[in-house]
Amino acid sequence: MDRKTMNDNITYFFDTNIIIIYLYERSTEQGKKLIELINKLRFKKVNTLSTNLVEIDTIINDGFTIFSHIIIENVMKNWDTKNTRERIALLEGIENKFSDFYENIRTKYYKGNILPSGVREKIAKNFFRNIKDKILVSSEDELKRRYTSREYYNDLKDYMSSINLFIKNNFNIVNLDVLFTNSIIFETQLIEEGIRKYINSSGHKRLSRFDQIIFKELYILLSLNKYEKIYFITNDSDFNRLYSSIIKYLGDFKNKKADPRENFKEYAIKSYDILSNRLEISNLSNAYNIFK
Repeated sequence: MDRKTMNDNITYFFDTNIIIIYLYERSTEQGKKLIELINKLRFKKVNTLSTNLVEIDTIINDGFTIFSHIIIENVMKNWDTKNTRERIALLEGIENKFSDFYENIRTKYYKGNILPSGVREKIAKNFFRNIKDKILVSSEDELKRRYTSREYYNDLKDYMSSINLFIKNNFNIVNLDVLFTNSIIFETQLIEEGIRKYINSSGHKRLSRFDQIIFKELYILLSLNKYEKIYFITNDSDFNRLYSSIIKYLGDFKNKKADPRENFKEYAIKSYDILSNRLEISNLSNAYNIFK
């Protein structure tokens, strides 16, 4: 996208992984560029879906859960018997090999429920680093009260409330609250079929439910003409591959390959035109170049 396309007709949506950078990696080079990018956009153009907020809450909850379980299992036991030097050594050992501790707790208690490493591990480690000095001077009873009682849930609730407030103060939250017409139902059915075709294609990893929902919500917003054009910024390469796969699938309706009776050709052509002309997907690096 060049400068000529950077106009009032384009609305920018930011994916979950980009907002995570905005929250937790603000001091990095990537984070600083992201902050600069957002500051150059008017507030009404800096959007994210309410679905992204739900996904962020889930990711933070997962990270906090693993972090607290590391404290319970690897720190709390016989904590009062350790002197300051021993406590420091234990905490530094956990921080230095945090990936090992994260994966051990995850596979032992949460396998199948919490994903390995990635952003959840980064958030869990961030919790640990921020609270490490407080843990050092806490008693075993204080740790038990904080991480095995209602205080744990209160801490998490307060933290997530503050994060949600911060996001809402910096991003316009878009809710999908619409009455579906037959046309929209038929169009989203074709999008759903395209998504399933992508997932079933050899060599593609399983696409998360959140990614599937977000893609369909972006499409619906365009189909209902809520926005003229959406520029979706994400570091998830799956979105570009998904986009290309769905475009190809919809194109098959033109030559009767996907729909010999042409019952859905009209809807497929409309969906194809919307996605190919009005939805652009970019990673963060390319998005920076818009404003150079």
